[in-house]
Amino acid sequence: MFKESHLEIDVQSKSDRVEWGHIKYHSVYNPNMAYEINVQWAAASGAIVADLIFGWARKAQSCGLQMVAIPADPFALPCSLKSDPLRGPVFVPVDVESLMGHRSYLFEEFEESTREQRLMLFLEAVALKFGFIRCTVKSAQSQNNQFIHLSGNTFLLIPTHPCDHSAAPVVSQSHLSKFGSSPDPSASPHQEYISRLVVNHIHSHETRVGFLWLRNHMVSRRWKLGPTCATSDESFQNKLFSDFTAFCKNEDGRLLTFWNYCVEVSKSIIKEEYVRGAA
Repeated sequence: MFKESHLEIDVQSKSDRVEWGHIKYHSVYNPNMAYEINVQWAAASGAIVADLIFGWARKAQSCGLQMVAIPADPFALPCSLKSDPLRGPVFVPVDVESLMGHRSYLFEEFEESTREQRLMLFLEAVALKFGFIRCTVKSAQSQNNQFIHLSGNTFLLIPTHPCDHSAAPVVSQSHLSKFGSSPDPSASPHQEYISRLVVNHIHSHETRVGFLWLRNHMVSRRWKLGPTCATSDESFQNKLFSDFTAFCKNEDGRLLTFWNYCVEVSKSIIKEEYVRGAA
């Protein structure tokens, strides 16, 4: 999915020393997903790298595209020992009980093996409704259900399974004793924080239905390149989060209305396929 190449950092020859880096980018453009460019450097000046990135952003805007900076690991989930403990997502629960009606649980009328996928598709439809698109950042967490808002302000993730700590890097005992760290990821306060958000410990450790929400801390007013761009607008971020949270709580019956709409669309598609097959 990603291609790699050498990157010439100092394209304007401002520096009197050699500056270089690496770049990873999507090999194929998908209009339904965010196109991602990963820039890495070790021998380069921060100011020159910033000039390069903002130059790309201005060129993208002239082509009708929007380019914003995002962290290499947006959600900083505790999937590795390098996870940032100072950044943590907010869990937004979805009121699925309001959608059950007379059923004992969602998708009761369908086969059990398909229920998890159907729930994932519904949550994805909710994300798309609020202007999110898929975002497949190549990071340690390797989640394929990440989304980014069209404004670049916010990340969204549908949690499905816990992190795989088997791929975490091994740290020597001398290093751990020196810094007073624990090699057990389950003992990490960051891991416990995420677990408390996603897992319902009251009801047999069931996974709670909802989203992980995190703002993009890398956008600033400098990224507000267009007059109508909502990037770096804090009031817009607050309004978006408030509206999304209220929707997931089924305030004013909006979640139930959207659920009924999705059910009707699904029935019409099934009916159309049945008629087409009969013909």
